[in-house]
Amino acid sequence: MEGVNRIVIPVENTEASKSAAKKGVILAKLLGVEVKVISVNDTHQFMASVILEEKLKKEVEQFLKEFKKMGDKEGVKVDTQLISGDPAEEIVNYAKDHI
Repeated sequence: MEGVNRIVIPVENTEASKSAAKKGVILAKLLGVEVKVISVNDTHQFMASVILEEKLKKEVEQFLKEFKKMGDKEGVKVDTQLISGDPAEEIVNYAKDHI
């Protein structure tokens, strides 16, 4: 595929996201491109507790490490990032800025 230089995969901590990410990593390997795995935290607008917010952030960072390991197993560079905001908006903005 001409012009494809990276794949952006938005994820959450679900089996569906893990399955999609595995397929994205395999596609990236076939194309010889890197992968950007992002997760958008929209809980900050609902959280009253800073402690709970930090706990959730650490959980997300932990599952993002799993996606990075997927890439390592396939020899694909995977960068991960946690973003805060409205998921639909932030995913579109990230894709525009990083593709």
